[in-house]
Amino acid sequence: MGMKVSKGDQQLLLDLARQSIRNHFISAQKEIGRIQQQLSPELMSGHMGVFVSLHQQGRLRGCIGNIEPVKTVFHGVRDNSNHAAFNDSRFSPMTPEELETTTIEISLLTTPKQIEYSDPQQLLSILKPDIDGVIIE
Repeated sequence: MGMKVSKGDQQLLLDLARQSIRNHFISAQKEIGRIQQQLSPELMSGHMGVFVSLHQQGRLRGCIGNIEPVKTVFHGVRDNSNHAAFNDSRFSPMTPEELETTTIEISLLTTPKQIEYSDPQQLLSILKPDIDGVIIE
């Protein structure tokens, strides 16, 4: 992956996503600032693709992200959690009550790279299930 994310940072990123959504309803800037101070410097300055997926009772409730590393991890999680909660056109905007029962999943993506292959079987042998994502052109 290039960037190792500790268990502590993983929890901080999940807290950041939840507080960013909560900030839409009531001010959570103090909590966001606390998270920002505790997060590893690498996640504050390192750029990665970031997806935030929201689930209610196991069903998708919102999902927004960037495949390319256009933002820092901090800004990607902060911004995409808000977009997933309030701007995913497939769903109505999240309510404060829903947030408390929402499961948040954050995916950090490495920079896409081209894979050379000669046939579908070779491509399948190269890809790692549940690890690799695929962009097909």
